[in-house]
Amino acid sequence: MSRAAPGRIRPCTVADVPGVVDLYNRCFAARMTLDRFRWQYLDAPGARPDLSVVYERGGKVRGFVGAVVLPWWIRGRRVVAVRIQDVCVAPEERGRGVFSAMLRAHCALPAPVDLRLAFPNPRSRPAFLRNALFQPHPDIGVLRCDVETIRRAADAIARPCAVTVERPPRFTATDGAFLEARRRDVDAHGARDTRWLHWRLGPGAPHDYLVARARVGDTLVGLVVAKFYAAGRTIDLVECATGDRPDVAATLLDACVDALSHTRPEALETWAGRGYGGTARFRRLGFVDDERSTAMVTRCSPGIGPGPALTWLLSPADSDVY
Repeated sequence: MSRAAPGRIRPCTVADVPGVVDLYNRCFAARMTLDRFRWQYLDAPGARPDLSVVYERGGKVRGFVGAVVLPWWIRGRRVVAVRIQDVCVAPEERGRGVFSAMLRAHCALPAPVDLRLAFPNPRSRPAFLRNALFQPHPDIGVLRCDVETIRRAADAIARPCAVTVERPPRFTATDGAFLEARRRDVDAHGARDTRWLHWRLGPGAPHDYLVARARVGDTLVGLVVAKFYAAGRTIDLVECATGDRPDVAATLLDACVDALSHTRPEALETWAGRGYGGTARFRRLGFVDDERSTAMVTRCSPGIGPGPALTWLLSPADSDVY
């Protein structure tokens, strides 16, 4: 389909997996395993490994652009969205335009992809923005709150609910229905059915997640999925469904801090659109904008286009707050 002479760029196949894993481990300090690759690109609900592309030369995989399908809806219609990640080029091939050629080849695939997003590092960001292939999103950032502020917020309220914490999480149909009901009135959202939750966050996932549930009687009123990020000493809020109830949010977040206290976390973080009103309840708890850039870039089909719904959808690309 595309060429970066003297090699060939083509869609990824299952036979390429060992070569892609070897290439990844040549390029990055963090290790990729065959099981992790299969989990992410082959076992995910709606997986499309053919949306990823490889650069092959001399019978070996020497470049890779990964594409993971995301289950999203915008304005009541299903959107085919992919996140581009795990981009790598063999050291001996760098400086020859291989990455740019792979990116163009991916965007030229005949598959009906409505939206692509990525979080490129500073070295690869110019290739994403070149020729207006992708657009930056400076309106999307991170909300952060130190642990002691959450502790004080939780201590200041009457406990409105009973909280349980499960680790690793095992999701039920009740969890999926609750999360979907929380999104029902939102123009844009990531669809989280039970199957997706099991795959992305359950015991088979490569990260160690926990789930905190809040109940009044037998009724589920709040759910938070979180994990500890050692490099930043932060608790990342991956799913946070509490509605317009700061008291429920404070109770659940305090429970997450308790469950992860052995890791000595310093703060809690989540993605957020800079002006997105849905995060107001977290700002009331003491969350503030972190000034670090997320460096998110996107490429949209004409039917999607920019706007408030898209910004809301993109702001929790790794986590959802609703």
